[in-house]
Amino acid sequence: SVSDAGSIPAASISFAQICDLTAKLHVPRRSRGAPIPSMKHYVYILQAKDGFLYTGTTKNLEERINRHNRGRGGRFTKGRRPLKLVYYEEFGNLQSAMRREMQIKGLSRVRKLELMAKFRI
Repeated sequence: SVSDAGSIPAASISFAQICDLTAKLHVPRRSRGAPIPSMKHYVYILQAKDGFLYTGTTKNLEERINRHNRGRGGRFTKGRRPLKLVYYEEFGNLQSAMRREMQIKGLSRVRKLELMAKFRI
């Protein structure tokens, strides 16, 4: 048997109180039918009505294009609507997508048009 000398006294808490505390700490799990959010990141090129090309990154491509076309996507695209998606690439993380965005932004217009010509949406 274990001696009580030097041991920490048991707290007077009931089993129901323990269950209540653990329920408050529990993080609810996603239900079986709920979609799991995508961890994909995208680099995209939009072409404006005046031919202007805009390059950006996003986690939700469809929503980002809609925001651009509602005038809520960016200062440069606000007055150039409608915008059309002409190119995109998919990445597994934000850092890779941003790195590629910088590469594309560094390309000349001619090189961007060549890139777009090889791509069919």
